Amino acid sequence: MGSPTLTAPHFAKPMPTNHSSSGSRYVWAAKGDVNAFFGLMLDNVANLLLTVSLLKVAFAFPTEFALRHMVPGTAIGVLVGDLLFFLLAFRLARQTGRNSITAMPLGLDTPSTLGMIFFVLGPAFNAAKDRGLDEHAAAIHTWHIGICAIFVSGVFKLLCAIGSNWIRRSLPRAGLLGSLAAIALVLISFLPLLEILHSPIVGFVSLAVVLTTLIARIELPWKMPGAVGSLLIGGVLYYALKAAESSGHLPPILALPSEPPLINPAEGLFPTEWLAAFRFEWVSAFRDSLQYLPIVIPFALATVVGR
Repeated sequence: MGSPTLTAPHFAKPMPTNHSSSGSRYVWAAKGDVNAFFGLMLDNVANLLLTVSLLKVAFAFPTEFALRHMVPGTAIGVLVGDLLFFLLAFRLARQTGRNSITAMPLGLDTPSTLGMIFFVLGPAFNAAKDRGLDEHAAAIHTWHIGICAIFVSGVFKLLCAIGSNWIRRSLPRAGLLGSLAAIALVLISFLPLLEILHSPIVGFVSLAVVLTTLIARIELPWKMPGAVGSLLIGGVLYYALKAAESSGHLPPILALPSEPPLINPAEGLFPTEWLAAFRFEWVSAFRDSLQYLPIVIPFALATVVGR
């Protein structure tokens, strides 16, 4: 089970039970899964940080509110969803007797994240302030609209799942994934590259580790996974440069960017405000969320077809 993206357990067809396709024992965890976990985890963390940062920079959305209301529920939702897919993979492997069953990964896809930021949450926040709401009340209303939009998107995806396999079988995969590939080149490749250029020494060293391990298939010492190795090496290098800079032994050309951080991690410690979502007060914002569905539904459809 080297990759977590091979088979979606809820779509696979049942096979005769009590017989493995290869006669070997079902292996539910392998070396490649560690690398895949850190890759998926870092991708989701990056999307969460991107959401908070862009809302702050582009729309002056309060960072503390985002960290204590929006981020925790999203992170826990991803965790619970991945655990459910994990259990579904176990169940399907037991039912079919196949030892090649893997779990569908769940997370935040970058195109939908940016679509929610720039076309739903940001405009909703500005519209709420234009109606005279203060910043906190506008943020709560925006949060409720976002919950409604995600809920409708989930229902739409559930209905689309009925016929999604038929669409994937009927249409060429290149046609289905072509638009997503174009978006990926801009949002997943170009924008992170700009972040690398802010700290080129740390960024390019980390990128080199990833390319060396994942593309060139050269193992790191102690068989360390590439994603973990790039994270550790990049982190050590960053703090080493930071220490050299503070001691005055770092040439100015190698100095790290001195921009103040947009996010204060302390604002997100032990949040409980997100639990207010279980009071279902967000249902009152359903009418206001309808105007954003022409944006939400196409992104949901692209996710269904692309996966």
